[in-house]
Amino acid sequence: MRNVVVFVLLLVFAGFAAPVAGVVSLGVSGNYTFASGEFGDAYAPSLGVELWTGYGLTDWLAIVASGGYTGGDFNEDHWGDDFFDDDDCFSLWKLAGGVRFNFDLGEDFFLNTCLSGGYYLWGTAQMSDSDGDYIPDGVIPGISKDSQGWGAGLSLGGSYFLCELLALELTVAGDFIFDAEIATPIYQDGTFTFAFDTVEETAILFDISLGVGLYL
Repeated sequence: MRNVVVFVLLLVFAGFAAPVAGVVSLGVSGNYTFASGEFGDAYAPSLGVELWTGYGLTDWLAIVASGGYTGGDFNEDHWGDDFFDDDDCFSLWKLAGGVRFNFDLGEDFFLNTCLSGGYYLWGTAQMSDSDGDYIPDGVIPGISKDSQGWGAGLSLGGSYFLCELLALELTVAGDFIFDAEIATPIYQDGTFTFAFDTVEETAILFDISLGVGLYL
């Protein structure tokens, strides 16, 4: 019975597989990203860009790699009005690799799902010290720093081919950053003390992206 089930599943994959064996794909997309938990409290929803590439191993399986940047605003409800000025912004960098499963739904439309692992770096793109002086490194020495961590991602997307080589790409994704450190400024009597507390959690980021893909 088990062998029959496996055989049926293979037939399903074969019947709905996108013809991607040996195909190299390149793409770019614009992203809208927001987070939950402490990460979502600290950083406001933001916009970014992502570049990706892939190579079809079989008629339904491809390896993929991507790199992305997201820049936005700190959440003033979390950090307080006294800490940041209008020039301060949040940045998130991501490098990831994984596998993508492709399914042909007909009418030039393909569905895909991707499992990935990646490296994440986030922190301040610009920050001022207590005197308002700009610090190029984006760090107040001894007070704050960029944070980094490893994570995993899961996405569901669709490709609509405008022609044989070019497709519109719509993707909804979730990223899980393990043991992510989120800083919380410490205030005393309503005044920022230039000290931080940190919280560790598995940060969950949600991403909606729209872009174009080139299949060669």
